[in-house]
Amino acid sequence: MAIEFTNPWALLLLLLIPLAFYLARHSLANLSNLRGILSAVARTVLILFIALALSGLRFRTTARDLALIFLVDVSASVTQENRDDLLNFINSETAAAGPRDYIGVIAFAREPSVELAPTRKTALGDWRISEISSNPSRDYTDIGAALRLASALVPEDATGRFVLLSDGNENLGTSTEAAELLRAAGIEVYSRAIGTATRGEQARSEVAVRAVDVPEKLSEGESFDLRVTIDSTRDTDAILRVFRNDSVTAERSIHIAASGENVFVLPQRLETKGFYTYRASVEAFGSDAFVQNNSREAFVIVDGRPKTLYLYSDVRPSPAIVRVLSEGKFAADIKGPGGVPTTLAGFQDYDLVIFDNVPAAM
Repeated sequence: MAIEFTNPWALLLLLLIPLAFYLARHSLANLSNLRGILSAVARTVLILFIALALSGLRFRTTARDLALIFLVDVSASVTQENRDDLLNFINSETAAAGPRDYIGVIAFAREPSVELAPTRKTALGDWRISEISSNPSRDYTDIGAALRLASALVPEDATGRFVLLSDGNENLGTSTEAAELLRAAGIEVYSRAIGTATRGEQARSEVAVRAVDVPEKLSEGESFDLRVTIDSTRDTDAILRVFRNDSVTAERSIHIAASGENVFVLPQRLETKGFYTYRASVEAFGSDAFVQNNSREAFVIVDGRPKTLYLYSDVRPSPAIVRVLSEGKFAADIKGPGGVPTTLAGFQDYDLVIFDNVPAAM
């Protein structure tokens, strides 16, 4: 049996128990010793019950049954031959499972799909999986989404054990965070690598764009760095192209290493308000087994230029500040002492207000 607290911070209320004894000693001095002790104990029990109630105390019987859930990669990078081998593996493991164990199957690529909801083996009878009926978009592989779905399917009376059957070519989302949450929840995750070679061939060469990172929001005229992360199973040269709204905005010859992280930074600048799509595409020299993962997209929203109010009280505005506003392409209103807004609403149209030697009394 396990004891759980949904809000363990509420247990800090137990620190009030010494205070209850202190107050009882001084406020119950007129009572007899027995009545004073009973009153102090009653207060202590009340504080204890309140703390345990707020902490979400619950007793959970330790699950002994197993929820064995198979996560099958059906993306385009997995060959039909490998897929058949995975189905045979699932049938073999199912046959070896305990009679009260739950068996479940999830197929995934761009998104996960439930092939078999967790069902006790006794209810399955002579069940065998012979094919994957789900047909998700096979251009991408999102392992994290499959792990999260499997976690939601684990029955309350069972302990989860996931078997990930994939070639590991993840190009959508990230499985790291999902795996950490599963470990914290006590769910075991095992993986069985799918071979990346067919009979008589060496391992396939693979180049993939893992991520395109850009700021979510920018202002007109703001410069930023676009970061492209590329993975490869071999050292190779390649051409990296960056498209902005389907027009080439950068092209670079690059070298990609099989070890380490390949991150390429391309400075960008957006002058006009609007919604922009950035797409990074890599063209590797030599063989590349799966070209569908050679590009990724990211999106940027550009707001209008920051509107600035520059207030000065001298004879003329500061030439240095005016130059900074001009070079920074700020949409600036430059006003003398008579231009100070007299209401709060007068300031609300501005993102930045500069007071240059303006007296507080103005």
